[in-house]
Amino acid sequence: MKRFAENRKWRWLAQEWEKDVCMKHDERNIIHFSFRLMESVEVELKGNIEQSDGIYSIKDIRPAHKDSGSLLPPVKLKKVKGMWVHSDSLKPSNLSVAIGKALDVSANG
Repeated sequence: MKRFAENRKWRWLAQEWEKDVCMKHDERNIIHFSFRLMESVEVELKGNIEQSDGIYSIKDIRPAHKDSGSLLPPVKLKKVKGMWVHSDSLKPSNLSVAIGKALDVSANG
């Protein structure tokens, strides 16, 4: 009986570990950031991230408390000389700077 209890405990621990790893993996693919719409209006947003060859594609940008419902079209960013810019125009925007700041924090975090 004791052996059964130990095996059950290890199975439970393995399942909990697996859930934790899956959750952290999912969170690594999501970036949370603050975006200032106007001087007195700032919104908390999040988006799904994919990275390839130094270009970060952020899709499904939505309110931080929502799991779906994109507010903005996807953006592709890259870092050039320490500044986050749109990969097509190579120009920064308030959005690229806000997302880039969050990317820098997550890379160093």
